[in-house]
Amino acid sequence: GYTFKTGPREGESPSRSTHVLVLGDPGRANDDARAVRDAYGAFRQGEAPDAWLMLGDNAYSNGTLDEYQAAVFD
Repeated sequence: GYTFKTGPREGESPSRSTHVLVLGDPGRANDDARAVRDAYGAFRQGEAPDAWLMLGDNAYSNGTLDEYQAAVFD
């Protein structure tokens, strides 16, 4: 199943760092985008980020489901 994490309660200190993956312009679904994905995975030793921040240009040319699937999720 799917899970999510919430931040610490007010007044509590976080128990660990929060890791955010910030992506810009992955919409071409090309080797450059895959290289960024693979470099992040290697840096984090396969551990998923706690959050993603997508800066735009996520799917070209029409923003269809297939374009998003290829550029963002695959």
